Amino acid sequence: MGRGPIVCSQMPWCQGTKGGPTVGVPRPSQPPALSQLVSLYLGRSHFLWKEPATMSWLEENVREVLQAVDAGDPAVEACESRRKALYQRAPRNIHRHVVLSEIKEAVAALPPDVTTQPMVGFDPLPPRDTIYSYVRPERLSPVSHGNTIALFFRSLLPNYTAEGERPEDGAAEGLNHNQGLNRLMLAVRDMMANFHFRDLEAPREEPPEGDGEWD
Repeated sequence: MGRGPIVCSQMPWCQGTKGGPTVGVPRPSQPPALSQLVSLYLGRSHFLWKEPATMSWLEENVREVLQAVDAGDPAVEACESRRKALYQRAPRNIHRHVVLSEIKEAVAALPPDVTTQPMVGFDPLPPRDTIYSYVRPERLSPVSHGNTIALFFRSLLPNYTAEGERPEDGAAEGLNHNQGLNRLMLAVRDMMANFHFRDLEAPREEPPEGDGEWD
């Protein structure tokens, strides 16, 4: 916790208390989920605790807490029990936020079952009920029967396919030869209809006289 406010190490007046010089540092008995939240909070807001007014407020409150610990206040034990019961394990969205935050202290506190699973940088730990609005279409397999004419027209017309629509699962393989020829003829007609020939009878523009002469 290099970024966190190590309270008693900077405040001599609390060195003699039962809490010792470790106030502000997560205790070993603290649940790992709570340690993640503490690390995440310290990583994001550690600079806010360096203001003089904030340090004065923190010093006053730490002194009161240490006095309550020394006096055996039952609220201290109640808070400790509540802390252990409420922070058993962080939810998946918190783990996702910790990974995206790239705060090394918080990432180091992640459980092994999270850090060992495969993740992608742009979408780590996505929700289990994620709805994907885009599905990448499958690419059609190229013609494998070596039909040279079909390959030629495929190179000219990317939309042309001699196999037609992909047969459904369980359908018989192979297509009707006549249907393939009809599609080929239609493809040729479409290609010829899109050809534009230059008008050979149009007068040819001559360059202005004298432009090609040199002194």
